[in-house]
Amino acid sequence: RDEQTTIGTLGFRIDGVAGARPTPKIADWSAQLKKVTTFEDTVDVFREFIEMAATDDHQQGGVQPEHLAQAMLDKLHTIQEAFETSPCMQRHECVGSSLLLVADAFGHAGVFWIDFGKTRLLPEDYHVNHNVAWTPGSHEDGIIVGLTNIVKSWQTCLDR
Repeated sequence: RDEQTTIGTLGFRIDGVAGARPTPKIADWSAQLKKVTTFEDTVDVFREFIEMAATDDHQQGGVQPEHLAQAMLDKLHTIQEAFETSPCMQRHECVGSSLLLVADAFGHAGVFWIDFGKTRLLPEDYHVNHNVAWTPGSHEDGIIVGLTNIVKSWQTCLDR
């Protein structure tokens, strides 16, 4: 599955969109996410997600997609900075953890780091910088690589 996604090239993949409804560009989100293989694909999917979340089918609320994209980008920057500077994270490998991104038509956006089942404390004399792609047997997990690329995707989404 990883060879057919952006995990190898960008350090992250988009696995799902909960509560998603068909949009003019994406009728079947599950099928569309299986086709996401490039940076441009991630930008397109994030843009479609944020436009869907911002409008709420024009029933309630309604906020500019750019507002939500900026809020998402701000949250991602906060997580990235915290991760890069945390002494705790230098001592843990975090293979398999995830980011949960949520947004709604009332202007709420959140980014939450979840799925710590495979997070492990490293041996006493071992530290990682998370800026190297994961390979079997190494303790590096590539989280900073993935965060950097997801930030770039959202920045590009915002700039369009």
